[in-house]
Amino acid sequence: MKAIVERLLKRDSSGEEIEGQPTNVVLDMYDDDKEITVTENSVELNLSSGKRLVFADLNSSNVLIAENVTQPADYAPHKYTYDADADPQWALNTAWVDPDAE
Repeated sequence: MKAIVERLLKRDSSGEEIEGQPTNVVLDMYDDDKEITVTENSVELNLSSGKRLVFADLNSSNVLIAENVTQPADYAPHKYTYDADADPQWALNTAWVDPDAE
């Protein structure tokens, strides 16, 4: 699987960015055969139908593509963070709210 990982900086209680602490929130995941292109202006996903999906708010300054990752069994967009250098690599996103919770 491929994961689109957000790389915005975390903010402290006053709203100031904390240097060197990216959010690493997994925005979405795709099969390895999907072509994902990251440019300075957007992220583009080529669909099997020949169409492409463009994420205009994502670009090379705020995301990275993690490849060959194993999707957690209970994966949902934004539910996890991913850091290839951490142990464990996957962690629950403390800001995530289950949309199905009552």
